[in-house]
Amino acid sequence: MNHSTLSSGEKQKARSSREYFILLFTFTALSLVVLAFLHVHGTYVFPPGFDVLRRLFHSQYAFFGGAVLAAMLYVLHAPVVPRIVRRIILAFFYFCFVWVGVWVFVHRVFGIELSPGLLVVILVNQAPISEMGVTNTELAVTLFVAFALIAAMTAVTERFASRQTQSVRKRGALLFAGLFLFLHVPLRAYVVHYLNQNNYAVLAYDDTVPFSLRTERLLPGRRDGRLSLPSIASADRSTAYLNHLRAMPRLTVPRRRNILWINVESLRFDAIDEKTMPNLWKYRDQFQIALNAQHWSDANATHFAVFSMLTGLSGYQLPALFRAGLTDPFLALLQSNGYRLRFGKKAHIESADLLQLLPAGTVCVKIDTAVSRGDPLMVDSYLQDRRGANQQPRFDFLALDTPHWPYWFTKEDALFQPAPLLSSSSIFAQPHALLTENELDGVRNRYRNACYAADREIGRTLDDLKSHGGFADTIVILVGDHGEEFQERGQITHSSMLNDYQGRTVLWMHLPDMPPAPLAINVPTIHIDIVPTVLESLGFSEDVLYTQGRSLLGPIENRPMLSLCEQGGVALPQYRCLVSANYVSRWRWTATQYLFSGIQRRDGAMVEGKQWLEEVQADYRNSAEMYELPPDVSQPPRKFQTR
Repeated sequence: MNHSTLSSGEKQKARSSREYFILLFTFTALSLVVLAFLHVHGTYVFPPGFDVLRRLFHSQYAFFGGAVLAAMLYVLHAPVVPRIVRRIILAFFYFCFVWVGVWVFVHRVFGIELSPGLLVVILVNQAPISEMGVTNTELAVTLFVAFALIAAMTAVTERFASRQTQSVRKRGALLFAGLFLFLHVPLRAYVVHYLNQNNYAVLAYDDTVPFSLRTERLLPGRRDGRLSLPSIASADRSTAYLNHLRAMPRLTVPRRRNILWINVESLRFDAIDEKTMPNLWKYRDQFQIALNAQHWSDANATHFAVFSMLTGLSGYQLPALFRAGLTDPFLALLQSNGYRLRFGKKAHIESADLLQLLPAGTVCVKIDTAVSRGDPLMVDSYLQDRRGANQQPRFDFLALDTPHWPYWFTKEDALFQPAPLLSSSSIFAQPHALLTENELDGVRNRYRNACYAADREIGRTLDDLKSHGGFADTIVILVGDHGEEFQERGQITHSSMLNDYQGRTVLWMHLPDMPPAPLAINVPTIHIDIVPTVLESLGFSEDVLYTQGRSLLGPIENRPMLSLCEQGGVALPQYRCLVSANYVSRWRWTATQYLFSGIQRRDGAMVEGKQWLEEVQADYRNSAEMYELPPDVSQPPRKFQTR
């Protein structure tokens, strides 16, 4: 009987032990499924053998997670560790696991790297989430499910682990540590070999992970040979520039003109045509500047793009202005000259987190954005406000948001078909994975319908300006904050890896004191060029605001390389992208340098050879001066040279 009882107990222990190891392998397998969705954008020529090894590269992180879990369960179940402490640590571990899962999902879906700081910003300011069509309820449900999952995994793990002996838990820790090292050591040796050669394909893969297993990340200075670019930022020059802005004397605008600024969300460089935007198309001869091919946003996301267009400064400078408590120098100049500053949709500026940029007294209109993003209501309010306008010069900023994903329009604007409806939930269910050509047709049609809806509001605005007077003495700016991608480079929408489709947009400018003939501009331009162009149109003979751009009204030298912001980040743009005639390379920001993180050809072809690197080494410093370095205020302002 005792023998039978002992045998039954041994069987129970064996079954319990199997369940414990099944738990560890299940967690590792679940991690493998999550990490399988990691995707590195770009077309690379891999070194020998890497085409196979890259499939194993991200799997090492799953085994690392399994090894950490097994080691934790072994250590935490020591008698000296209180149960409550064990559960708290275990819950934190699963919180990190869920965060990695969300990181992978967001990176795959949007191309954004979800740092803890950015997560805090999203939770504190819900506006960026609402811009993606996600409601407060859906966000709350997502958080509830995440924390319920953490609680469930914690409880299940604690139940199975607590029934094991320390001997079983020790075997589990040793087994998974061995499995991790068995995969990691040879893979790491192979990868490090090519990292030391600065192989750009391997560097790109090694960078696209939620967290690093590299010693150089854990031990700064461990390896100094990584392909990088030095930061040329200067604290002294930044301080001098900010002090100059604080002490700037009141400047008189020589030629006061009303300014109407129409910002169209996600307006691609090829979006304007006679069928999609017929109202704007009929005014095409009224704009002396009409850039549709080589105009770039300073960023592929609204936050830094709008900042750049309104200040003439790179998005890199935004945190410095905010920390100094300064507002937009351009808007401050207008306000000091009696301009009435009016932003037609407060929600747009809030979603871009730029309210601090606006001078006190700026009118920001609250508009209900529930229907068609509020664009018709915004234009109604603007037209009504114009009826009661006095002789005060005015600056009006109208943000048309219908072309933002998921592309809003009403039945009367459904010109292009098929254009299937997408609920906010379905946004995350299927559209950002690779779509078939038929599915993409539906997405493109929705986008064109949304542009058609925005065009209707543009037509109402310009027609009113024309018929009721004002067009002749109004500077009209029509611009896209950034572009939009429809999988031309494997991505959807924007804010991910910058390329021609996410970065290139439209800039049209009507300048009332110039002949109507269009200006021939055949070199790349960017958003920071808008403010100096407006300054010259207002009669200034020099760049009195010391912008980083250049006026488009004078002779324009070619820029062989542009420095642009990629992704929002929290304090600074997370990446600097260098755009040349054929390549876009991305460089991750650190406090002292930029680390190489990817390269792609602009035409989508395979990246071969080192031509791109030779271009970077030759041209990046000049391009960085319109990115990191604020203008040198110890020198006289740059003179404008009208053609």
